[in-house]
Amino acid sequence: MNESFISYIWFNRLYFPTQQTLLGEIVEVVSPGIPNLNSGPDAFNAKLRIDGRLWAGNVEFHVRASDWHRHHHDSDPAYQNIILHVVLEADEQLFSDADTPIPTIVLNYPSFIRSNYDNLLTTPFGCCSRLAEISDINVTSWLEHLLVERLELRADNIDYILNATVNDWDEALYVLYARSLGSSVNSDAMQQLALSTPLRFLRHYTDRPDNLRAMLLGQAGLICRLPDTFDHQLLEREYAFLRNKYSLTAPDAEFKFCRMRPAAFPTARIVALADSVPDLPSVPDLIDNLDHLSSYTPLSLINCFLPLLFHYATIHNLPAVQDRIIDLFHTLPAERNHITRHFSKYGIKASSAAESQALIHLHKTRCLSHDCLRCRFAHLLLSKDQSPR
Repeated sequence: MNESFISYIWFNRLYFPTQQTLLGEIVEVVSPGIPNLNSGPDAFNAKLRIDGRLWAGNVEFHVRASDWHRHHHDSDPAYQNIILHVVLEADEQLFSDADTPIPTIVLNYPSFIRSNYDNLLTTPFGCCSRLAEISDINVTSWLEHLLVERLELRADNIDYILNATVNDWDEALYVLYARSLGSSVNSDAMQQLALSTPLRFLRHYTDRPDNLRAMLLGQAGLICRLPDTFDHQLLEREYAFLRNKYSLTAPDAEFKFCRMRPAAFPTARIVALADSVPDLPSVPDLIDNLDHLSSYTPLSLINCFLPLLFHYATIHNLPAVQDRIIDLFHTLPAERNHITRHFSKYGIKASSAAESQALIHLHKTRCLSHDCLRCRFAHLLLSKDQSPR
Protein backbone atom coordinates (compact mmCIF):
# COMPACT_ATOMS: atom_id res chain seq x y z
CA MET A 1 0.00 0.00 0.00
CA ASN A 2 1.28 3.49 -0.80
CA GLU A 3 0.39 7.16 -0.55
CA SER A 4 -1.28 7.07 -3.95
CA PHE A 5 -3.95 4.81 -2.45
CA ILE A 6 -4.55 7.29 0.40
CA SER A 7 -4.78 10.12 -2.15
CA TYR A 8 -7.26 8.09 -4.20
CA ILE A 9 -9.52 7.45 -1.17
CA TRP A 10 -9.22 11.05 0.05
CA PHE A 11 -9.95 12.96 -3.16
CA ASN A 12 -12.71 10.57 -4.27
CA ARG A 13 -14.35 10.88 -0.83
CA LEU A 14 -14.50 7.11 -0.34
CA TYR A 15 -13.88 7.37 3.40
CA PHE A 16 -16.54 7.20 6.12
CA PRO A 17 -18.15 10.60 6.90
CA THR A 18 -16.84 10.66 10.43
CA GLN A 19 -13.14 10.35 11.19
CA GLN A 20 -11.37 10.58 14.53
CA THR A 21 -7.91 11.82 15.45
CA LEU A 22 -5.52 9.84 17.63
CA LEU A 23 -6.51 12.16 20.49
CA GLY A 24 -10.22 11.48 20.02
CA GLU A 25 -11.21 14.64 18.14
CA ILE A 26 -14.07 14.24 15.63
CA VAL A 27 -13.10 15.24 12.09
CA GLU A 28 -15.57 16.14 9.34
CA VAL A 29 -14.16 16.75 5.85
CA VAL A 30 -15.98 19.74 4.37
CA SER A 31 -13.67 19.83 1.32
CA PRO A 32 -10.71 17.50 0.61
CA GLY A 33 -8.80 20.35 -1.04
CA ILE A 34 -6.81 20.43 -4.27
CA PRO A 35 -4.26 17.72 -5.19
CA ASN A 36 -0.69 18.98 -5.23
CA LEU A 37 1.33 17.39 -8.03
CA ASN A 38 4.56 19.17 -7.07
CA SER A 39 6.68 19.25 -3.93
CA GLY A 40 5.01 20.19 -0.66
CA PRO A 41 1.88 18.97 1.15
CA ASP A 42 -0.35 16.49 -0.69
CA ALA A 43 -3.56 18.57 -0.53
CA PHE A 44 -3.92 22.35 -0.63
CA ASN A 45 -6.74 24.42 0.81
CA ALA A 46 -8.71 21.61 2.45
CA LYS A 47 -11.57 22.57 4.76
CA LEU A 48 -12.19 20.50 7.89
CA ARG A 49 -14.24 20.66 11.05
CA ILE A 50 -12.24 19.34 13.97
CA ASP A 51 -14.38 19.08 17.12
CA GLY A 52 -16.79 21.59 15.57
CA ARG A 53 -14.19 24.23 14.70
CA LEU A 54 -13.63 25.04 11.00
CA TRP A 55 -10.07 24.86 9.71
CA ALA A 56 -8.67 25.64 6.25
CA GLY A 57 -5.20 24.60 5.18
CA ASN A 58 -3.00 21.81 3.89
CA VAL A 59 -3.15 18.05 4.43
CA GLU A 60 -0.33 15.51 4.27
CA PHE A 61 -0.58 11.76 3.54
CA HIS A 62 1.71 8.97 4.75
CA VAL A 63 1.45 5.20 5.00
CA ARG A 64 2.92 5.38 8.53
CA ALA A 65 2.88 8.42 10.79
CA SER A 66 6.63 8.03 11.35
CA ASP A 67 7.21 8.58 7.61
CA TRP A 68 6.92 12.26 8.52
CA HIS A 69 10.44 12.06 10.00
CA ARG A 70 11.77 9.72 7.33
CA HIS A 71 10.76 12.27 4.68
CA HIS A 72 12.34 15.09 6.78
CA HIS A 73 9.10 17.07 7.01
CA ASP A 74 9.93 17.99 10.61
CA SER A 75 12.70 20.30 9.34
CA ASP A 76 10.83 21.64 6.28
CA PRO A 77 8.94 24.96 6.76
CA ALA A 78 6.46 23.96 4.03
CA TYR A 79 4.95 21.42 6.44
CA GLN A 80 4.71 23.56 9.57
CA ASN A 81 1.08 24.58 9.04
CA ILE A 82 -0.46 21.19 8.28
CA ILE A 83 -4.01 21.02 9.63
CA LEU A 84 -4.33 17.23 9.26
CA HIS A 85 -2.02 14.25 8.91
CA VAL A 86 -3.73 11.29 7.18
CA VAL A 87 -2.13 7.85 7.62
CA LEU A 88 -2.89 4.16 7.31
CA GLU A 89 -0.80 3.17 10.33
CA ALA A 90 -0.44 5.36 13.42
CA ASP A 91 2.87 4.35 14.94
CA GLU A 92 3.32 7.71 16.71
CA GLN A 93 1.63 11.03 17.49
CA LEU A 94 3.39 13.95 15.83
CA PHE A 95 4.00 17.38 17.33
CA SER A 96 4.74 20.75 15.78
CA ASP A 97 7.77 22.88 16.70
CA ALA A 98 5.64 24.46 19.41
CA ASP A 99 4.96 21.00 20.91
CA THR A 100 1.35 21.18 19.73
CA PRO A 101 -0.11 17.84 18.61
CA ILE A 102 -0.62 17.65 14.84
CA PRO A 103 -4.16 16.30 14.27
CA THR A 104 -3.67 12.78 12.86
CA ILE A 105 -6.27 10.31 11.62
CA VAL A 106 -5.99 6.69 10.58
CA LEU A 107 -8.08 6.94 7.42
CA ASN A 108 -11.28 4.99 7.98
CA TYR A 109 -12.86 3.64 4.79
CA PRO A 110 -14.92 0.58 3.75
CA SER A 111 -12.83 -2.60 3.95
CA PHE A 112 -14.16 -3.91 0.60
CA ILE A 113 -12.25 -1.11 -1.19
CA ARG A 114 -8.95 -2.43 0.16
CA SER A 115 -9.95 -5.99 -0.74
CA ASN A 116 -10.90 -4.97 -4.28
CA TYR A 117 -7.65 -3.06 -4.68
CA ASP A 118 -5.55 -5.97 -3.44
CA ASN A 119 -7.29 -8.27 -5.92
CA LEU A 120 -6.55 -5.89 -8.78
CA LEU A 121 -2.86 -5.69 -7.88
CA THR A 122 -2.20 -9.36 -7.15
CA THR A 123 -3.90 -10.72 -10.27
CA PRO A 124 -2.49 -9.95 -13.75
CA PHE A 125 -5.07 -7.70 -15.43
CA GLY A 126 -7.14 -8.18 -12.30
CA CYS A 127 -10.18 -6.24 -13.48
CA CYS A 128 -10.73 -8.23 -16.68
CA SER A 129 -12.99 -10.87 -15.18
CA ARG A 130 -15.30 -8.07 -13.95
CA LEU A 131 -15.39 -5.80 -17.01
CA ALA A 132 -18.86 -7.09 -17.86
CA GLU A 133 -20.13 -5.31 -14.71
CA ILE A 134 -19.37 -1.91 -16.27
CA SER A 135 -22.19 -0.25 -18.20
CA ASP A 136 -21.86 0.51 -21.90
CA ILE A 137 -22.12 4.25 -21.28
CA ASN A 138 -19.20 4.15 -18.83
CA VAL A 139 -17.13 2.08 -21.28
CA THR A 140 -17.85 4.50 -24.13
CA SER A 141 -17.11 7.66 -22.14
CA TRP A 142 -13.83 6.29 -20.75
CA LEU A 143 -12.63 5.12 -24.16
CA GLU A 144 -13.44 8.54 -25.64
CA HIS A 145 -11.35 10.17 -22.91
CA LEU A 146 -8.47 7.75 -23.49
CA LEU A 147 -8.42 8.48 -27.23
CA VAL A 148 -8.00 12.20 -26.59
CA GLU A 149 -5.37 11.46 -23.94
CA ARG A 150 -3.45 9.33 -26.45
CA LEU A 151 -3.57 12.13 -29.02
CA GLU A 152 -2.30 14.61 -26.43
CA LEU A 153 0.52 12.24 -25.50
CA ARG A 154 1.52 11.90 -29.15
CA ALA A 155 1.68 15.68 -29.30
CA ASP A 156 4.91 15.54 -27.27
CA ASN A 157 6.75 13.84 -30.14
CA ILE A 158 5.10 16.12 -32.69
CA ASP A 159 6.35 19.14 -30.72
CA TYR A 160 9.84 17.60 -30.74
CA ILE A 161 9.66 17.21 -34.52
CA LEU A 162 8.32 20.75 -34.96
CA ASN A 163 11.19 22.10 -32.89
CA ALA A 164 13.68 20.15 -35.01
CA THR A 165 12.10 21.43 -38.24
CA VAL A 166 11.75 25.06 -37.09
CA ASN A 167 7.96 24.81 -36.87
CA ASP A 168 7.50 23.70 -40.46
CA TRP A 169 4.26 21.71 -40.40
CA ASP A 170 4.82 20.16 -43.84
CA GLU A 171 8.27 18.94 -42.76
CA ALA A 172 6.71 17.58 -39.56
CA LEU A 173 4.08 15.69 -41.57
CA TYR A 174 6.80 14.13 -43.72
CA VAL A 175 8.82 13.07 -40.64
CA LEU A 176 5.78 11.63 -38.90
CA TYR A 177 4.74 9.82 -42.08
CA ALA A 178 8.22 8.28 -42.27
CA ARG A 179 7.87 7.21 -38.65
CA SER A 180 4.51 5.57 -39.35
CA LEU A 181 6.03 3.55 -42.20
CA GLY A 182 8.59 2.10 -39.81
CA SER A 183 5.91 0.42 -37.67
CA SER A 184 6.87 -0.24 -34.05
CA VAL A 185 10.24 -1.86 -34.82
CA ASN A 186 11.83 0.80 -37.02
CA SER A 187 9.75 3.86 -36.20
CA ASP A 188 12.51 5.69 -34.31
CA ALA A 189 15.07 4.92 -37.02
CA MET A 190 12.70 6.14 -39.76
CA GLN A 191 12.07 9.35 -37.82
CA GLN A 192 15.83 9.97 -37.49
CA LEU A 193 16.29 9.27 -41.20
CA ALA A 194 13.61 11.79 -42.18
CA LEU A 195 14.98 14.45 -39.84
CA SER A 196 18.43 14.00 -41.40
CA THR A 197 17.02 14.23 -44.96
CA PRO A 198 14.75 17.33 -45.06
CA LEU A 199 11.72 17.44 -47.29
CA ARG A 200 12.84 20.79 -48.71
CA PHE A 201 15.81 19.00 -50.34
CA LEU A 202 13.75 16.08 -51.58
CA ARG A 203 11.20 18.36 -53.23
CA HIS A 204 13.79 19.39 -55.82
CA TYR A 205 13.58 15.85 -57.24
CA THR A 206 9.87 15.03 -57.26
CA ASP A 207 10.12 14.11 -60.95
CA ARG A 208 13.27 11.99 -60.46
CA PRO A 209 12.43 8.92 -58.33
CA ASP A 210 15.99 7.52 -58.47
CA ASN A 211 17.32 10.65 -56.79
CA LEU A 212 14.69 10.47 -54.05
CA ARG A 213 15.47 6.82 -53.41
CA ALA A 214 19.22 7.39 -53.55
CA MET A 215 19.12 10.23 -51.01
CA LEU A 216 16.99 8.37 -48.47
CA LEU A 217 18.50 4.90 -48.89
CA GLY A 218 22.00 6.36 -48.89
CA GLN A 219 21.32 8.27 -45.68
CA ALA A 220 20.07 5.03 -44.14
CA GLY A 221 23.15 3.16 -45.35
CA LEU A 222 20.95 0.52 -46.95
CA ILE A 223 21.62 0.73 -50.67
CA CYS A 224 23.73 -2.43 -50.34
CA ARG A 225 20.73 -4.26 -48.80
CA LEU A 226 18.45 -3.68 -51.81
CA PRO A 227 17.43 -6.59 -54.04
CA ASP A 228 19.34 -7.09 -57.30
CA THR A 229 16.42 -5.55 -59.22
CA PHE A 230 17.79 -2.13 -58.18
CA ASP A 231 20.83 -0.54 -59.82
CA HIS A 232 23.13 -0.30 -56.78
CA GLN A 233 25.92 1.53 -58.60
CA LEU A 234 23.58 4.20 -59.94
CA LEU A 235 22.06 4.81 -56.52
CA GLU A 236 25.47 4.98 -54.81
CA ARG A 237 26.70 7.45 -57.42
CA GLU A 238 23.60 9.63 -57.08
CA TYR A 239 23.80 9.56 -53.29
CA ALA A 240 27.46 10.59 -53.25
CA PHE A 241 26.60 13.62 -55.39
CA LEU A 242 23.53 14.60 -53.31
CA ARG A 243 25.32 14.08 -49.99
CA ASN A 244 28.04 16.53 -51.02
CA LYS A 245 25.61 19.00 -52.58
CA TYR A 246 23.45 19.29 -49.44
CA SER A 247 26.17 18.52 -46.84
CA LEU A 248 24.10 15.62 -45.53
CA THR A 249 25.08 13.80 -42.36
CA ALA A 250 23.84 10.22 -41.99
CA PRO A 251 21.80 9.59 -38.84
CA ASP A 252 22.96 7.24 -36.09
CA ALA A 253 19.99 4.95 -36.71
CA GLU A 254 19.84 1.17 -36.49
CA PHE A 255 17.42 -0.45 -38.94
CA LYS A 256 16.19 -3.94 -38.07
CA PHE A 257 15.33 -6.74 -40.51
CA CYS A 258 14.90 -9.74 -38.18
CA ARG A 259 11.64 -11.69 -38.16
CA MET A 260 10.02 -9.49 -40.82
CA ARG A 261 8.31 -10.19 -44.10
CA PRO A 262 10.11 -8.65 -47.10
CA ALA A 263 7.33 -6.07 -47.53
CA ALA A 264 8.10 -4.77 -44.03
CA PHE A 265 11.87 -4.56 -44.52
CA PRO A 266 13.16 -1.03 -43.88
CA THR A 267 14.51 -0.96 -47.46
CA ALA A 268 10.98 -1.50 -48.79
CA ARG A 269 9.54 1.11 -46.42
CA ILE A 270 12.19 3.69 -47.38
CA VAL A 271 11.46 3.12 -51.07
CA ALA A 272 7.77 3.64 -50.26
CA LEU A 273 8.65 6.87 -48.42
CA ALA A 274 10.69 8.12 -51.38
CA ASP A 275 7.90 7.30 -53.82
CA SER A 276 5.33 9.13 -51.64
CA VAL A 277 7.28 12.41 -51.43
CA PRO A 278 5.79 13.93 -54.64
CA ASP A 279 2.26 13.37 -53.32
CA LEU A 280 2.64 14.52 -49.71
CA PRO A 281 0.03 17.25 -49.12
CA SER A 282 0.36 20.58 -47.38
CA VAL A 283 -0.97 20.58 -43.81
CA PRO A 284 -3.01 23.82 -44.16
CA ASP A 285 -4.58 22.39 -47.33
CA LEU A 286 -5.56 19.23 -45.45
CA ILE A 287 -7.07 21.27 -42.63
CA ASP A 288 -9.19 23.13 -45.21
CA ASN A 289 -10.31 19.89 -46.86
CA LEU A 290 -10.15 16.83 -44.63
CA ASP A 291 -11.90 14.79 -47.35
CA HIS A 292 -8.52 14.53 -49.09
CA LEU A 293 -7.48 12.09 -46.35
CA SER A 294 -9.62 9.36 -47.90
CA SER A 295 -6.80 8.39 -50.26
CA TYR A 296 -4.52 7.28 -47.42
CA THR A 297 -4.44 3.92 -45.66
CA PRO A 298 -6.14 3.58 -42.27
CA LEU A 299 -2.77 2.82 -40.65
CA SER A 300 -1.16 6.02 -41.93
CA LEU A 301 -4.22 8.02 -40.88
CA ILE A 302 -4.13 6.55 -37.36
CA ASN A 303 -0.39 6.91 -36.82
CA CYS A 304 0.42 10.06 -38.79
CA PHE A 305 -2.18 12.30 -40.38
CA LEU A 306 -4.90 12.41 -37.73
CA PRO A 307 -2.61 12.89 -34.69
CA LEU A 308 -0.68 15.68 -36.43
CA LEU A 309 -3.83 17.43 -37.67
CA PHE A 310 -5.41 17.14 -34.22
CA HIS A 311 -2.35 18.84 -32.71
CA TYR A 312 -2.43 21.53 -35.42
CA ALA A 313 -6.10 22.19 -34.60
CA THR A 314 -5.29 22.31 -30.88
CA ILE A 315 -2.49 24.87 -31.31
CA HIS A 316 -4.54 26.99 -33.71
CA ASN A 317 -7.72 26.77 -31.59
CA LEU A 318 -9.89 24.98 -34.15
CA PRO A 319 -12.33 22.95 -32.01
CA ALA A 320 -14.56 22.08 -34.97
CA VAL A 321 -11.57 20.48 -36.72
CA GLN A 322 -10.68 18.58 -33.55
CA ASP A 323 -14.23 17.19 -33.38
CA ARG A 324 -14.09 16.22 -37.05
CA ILE A 325 -10.83 14.35 -36.53
CA ILE A 326 -12.29 12.44 -33.59
CA ASP A 327 -15.24 11.57 -35.84
CA LEU A 328 -12.81 10.29 -38.49
CA PHE A 329 -11.25 7.94 -35.93
CA HIS A 330 -14.73 6.48 -35.43
CA THR A 331 -15.10 5.82 -39.17
CA LEU A 332 -11.85 3.86 -39.47
CA PRO A 333 -11.75 0.09 -38.85
CA ALA A 334 -10.48 -1.11 -35.50
CA GLU A 335 -6.94 -2.43 -35.30
CA ARG A 336 -6.62 -6.14 -34.60
CA ASN A 337 -3.70 -7.07 -32.37
CA HIS A 338 -2.99 -8.93 -29.13
CA ILE A 339 -4.26 -5.98 -27.06
CA THR A 340 -7.63 -5.63 -28.77
CA ARG A 341 -8.05 -9.41 -28.79
CA HIS A 342 -7.34 -9.45 -25.05
CA PHE A 343 -10.07 -6.92 -24.27
CA SER A 344 -12.47 -8.57 -26.72
CA LYS A 345 -12.08 -11.83 -24.80
CA TYR A 346 -13.45 -10.07 -21.71
CA GLY A 347 -16.34 -8.28 -23.39
CA ILE A 348 -14.92 -4.98 -24.69
CA LYS A 349 -14.72 -5.33 -28.45
CA ALA A 350 -13.33 -2.38 -30.38
CA SER A 351 -15.68 -1.39 -33.19
CA SER A 352 -13.54 1.43 -34.62
CA ALA A 353 -10.01 2.83 -34.61
CA ALA A 354 -11.16 5.29 -31.96
CA GLU A 355 -11.83 2.42 -29.58
CA SER A 356 -8.81 0.30 -30.53
CA GLN A 357 -6.49 3.29 -30.04
CA ALA A 358 -8.10 3.93 -26.65
CA LEU A 359 -7.64 0.31 -25.58
CA ILE A 360 -4.00 0.30 -26.71
CA HIS A 361 -3.43 3.46 -24.67
CA LEU A 362 -5.20 1.98 -21.64
CA HIS A 363 -3.09 -1.18 -21.83
CA LYS A 364 0.22 0.68 -22.15
CA THR A 365 -0.38 3.46 -19.61
CA ARG A 366 -2.40 1.67 -16.91
CA CYS A 367 -2.65 -2.09 -17.26
CA LEU A 368 1.01 -2.98 -17.77
CA SER A 369 2.10 -0.91 -14.77
CA HIS A 370 -0.91 -1.85 -12.59
CA ASP A 371 -1.74 1.86 -12.38
CA CYS A 372 -5.33 1.03 -11.51
CA LEU A 373 -5.93 4.18 -9.49
CA ARG A 374 -5.85 6.22 -12.73
CA CYS A 375 -8.32 3.97 -14.53
CA ARG A 376 -12.05 4.68 -14.57
CA PHE A 377 -12.84 0.98 -15.03
CA ALA A 378 -10.91 0.17 -11.87
CA HIS A 379 -12.56 3.06 -10.04
CA LEU A 380 -16.02 1.72 -10.78
CA LEU A 381 -15.00 -1.74 -9.59
CA LEU A 382 -13.07 -0.58 -6.51
CA SER A 383 -16.05 1.27 -5.13
CA LYS A 384 -18.40 -1.68 -5.61
CA ASP A 385 -19.12 -3.88 -2.60
CA GLN A 386 -19.10 -7.55 -3.64
CA SER A 387 -19.62 -9.02 -0.18
CA PRO A 388 -22.72 -11.24 0.24
CA ARG A 389 -25.73 -9.52 1.70
